[in-house]
This record gives sequence, structure tokens and C-alpha cells, in this order.
Amino acid sequence: SPRTLLPVTIATGASTFVTRFYYGMQPTFLVQTVMATHLRIAGVLGLLPFVLFGILLGFAAWSMIAVLGWSERQFARITPNPFLQHMIGMLLAGGLAYGLMITTGHYYIAGPSYAVLQDMLRGDISTLGFFALLFAAKVVATTLTLGSGGSGGVFSASLVIGAALGGVVGTATMLIAPSLGLDVTDFCIVGMAGMLGGTTGAAITA
Repeated sequence: SPRTLLPVTIATGASTFVTRFYYGMQPTFLVQTVMATHLRIAGVLGLLPFVLFGILLGFAAWSMIAVLGWSERQFARITPNPFLQHMIGMLLAGGLAYGLMITTGHYYIAGPSYAVLQDMLRGDISTLGFFALLFAAKVVATTLTLGSGGSGGVFSASLVIGAALGGVVGTATMLIAPSLGLDVTDFCIVGMAGMLGGTTGAAITA
């Protein structure tokens, strides 16, 4: 809203200054494809997949919010004890993370998952199936954590989920229409912004 725009802008500028003062000028995520010399969309046709992806992101964000509410109700049905609810949720989430460790060699979904997000933005992850696995696993882990009463929010989770979904759509687009010359990383970036904006309602932040 106009009433909150100025305070938020001031807070953002102040926090950015403090962060840069202590940690340097490097960004949180290193994304080489954002450089102006690397832009690959040459015409309107190249934007069409992103339009369709934007619509998909809207449905995905709505679905994630609905699933989180459903998860909270299911844990409440299992037991009224909030501590027991969280114990069950964390047991399941931990088992999922350990399963990924056994099968892939990394936990991936543990914590904010910024490492795997950086891998996606760097182009180290490139297969449609693995993007889909990361998307599904992070959705389930987030649902279990927050639905069982875990502290935290959807900020970092939305970034990872959006990037993974972008990887799925981007990889599929490359297979279907390679002549467009698009890059999967660009879909990951759009997915991060779209999913964050959709789940939090903070379009300017996204």
C-alpha cells in the first residue's frame, strides 16, 4: 500500500547498506545470465513460454497455500498436542531429507536450501526429472514443517520451489522448442520471483 511503501523502501535501503558494509558487495546468489550481454530473448515468440509459466506459477502458489492449510488441519486431527504434531512432522521431513542423502548424495531440502538454489542458478542441475524431484521434495518438506507447527515462513522455500518448477518448465521448453534459444536458468529466476510474489503477496519484494 502507499502508506507502507516508503517505510519498506527505507528499511530495504538501510538493511542493504548494513549487509554490504559487513559482507561486501557480492550478491546473495551469483547469476551470470542476468548480465545484459547474455540476454537471450530476441522476440515476442520467446516470451510466450514465460507467459504460460506465469499462469502456472499463479496456480502453483495458490495450491501451495491451500496445501499448507490442509496440512495444518491433518496434523490437528492426528493429535491436539502441538509438540507431538511437530515431532511427527519433523520425523517425516527428516526421513525425506535422509532419503535424498542416501539416493543423491546431498540433503538438498534441509534448511533454506540456498546451496541447491545456487546450483540451479549456476546451471549445475539440468535434467527435467531431477528438477521435478527437487520441486516435489521441497513442497512436501515445507508442508510437513509448517503444517506441523514449525517456525519459519515460506520465503526461502518459495524461492527454491519456484526455481525448481522453473527448471521443469525451462527444460521441457528446451526439449519442445529448442529453436527459441532460451535458457533454463532464466526460467529458474522467473520462477523464484513469481512463486515468492504469489505465496507471500509481496510483489515488490519478489
